[in-house]
Amino acid sequence: MSEALTTVRSTLHRLREDGTARIELVTTFSAGPWPRRPGLDDPAAEQPQTPADTSTERSESGSAASAEQSGVGPEASASTGTEPEPPLDELSRLARTAVGLAGRSALDLGRRAGRIAFAPARSRWGRVSSRGVIDLAASRVGLGGSYAEVHEGRRRWGGRPGKPRGGDGRSWPIGIESPLWLIGALAGVQTADPAVDADGAARYAVSVDLAAASAAYAEGLPSPQVDRYEQLLALPFRLWTDDGGRLQRVRYVDTWAIYDLYLSDWGIDLSGYDWSVLPEGGGVPFVSRG
Repeated sequence: MSEALTTVRSTLHRLREDGTARIELVTTFSAGPWPRRPGLDDPAAEQPQTPADTSTERSESGSAASAEQSGVGPEASASTGTEPEPPLDELSRLARTAVGLAGRSALDLGRRAGRIAFAPARSRWGRVSSRGVIDLAASRVGLGGSYAEVHEGRRRWGGRPGKPRGGDGRSWPIGIESPLWLIGALAGVQTADPAVDADGAARYAVSVDLAAASAAYAEGLPSPQVDRYEQLLALPFRLWTDDGGRLQRVRYVDTWAIYDLYLSDWGIDLSGYDWSVLPEGGGVPFVSRG
């Protein structure tokens, strides 16, 4: 067993001792599939390219190709007073992006009941952030915001902050966007490769066997959408730890989104947390409502 894997498993074992923490879940959505394995050692590879850069680059290359094939150069195009037609591959890309946005918007609005805010139409990226707390021993999460949620076990409840949990009689199964899944999947860590960020923070690129992780829980774990079963046996995660060796951040890159879970204040006292009410105030209502 490598030293990095030993360190990661020691960090994960410590989660059981600390048990509770403050969390922030940041989800970044894309209008098109995100690369499943971005460069682990190249921070620039994690930054989405702006639509302007992409469209300009493709438009220029496409226009040049069209001009070369037709025998009409840039000067001739300018002299006619008409704009050259966009290349077919650009029109195809725009059509695919529009269809992807519409389909993904409908899917996520249905699944998350309004919790997701998409970026403006001129951007391929949307981001939503929710703050709250996690209790690993009880398998519970509270997330506040304009749309609040409580996750417990493999179910979740959502709605307006301050309302009773499940007051409308509805609940949904948790998915891979739940902090309980992001932490639970780490039970299947098989390999770990160390690296150091520019700010000196330690991080690890880890491989997770979801079958092994799911077997560790009586309720099992849901699975992300993948092209092949074998991918579930080596899901790529990335972990960050603080100076004390505590888990500080978890990242999982899905086809349509990036999930970043930030953790702090390990061991926080949640004895006054009312799990029967959808949380207010950033997901940390410490005053019991009796």
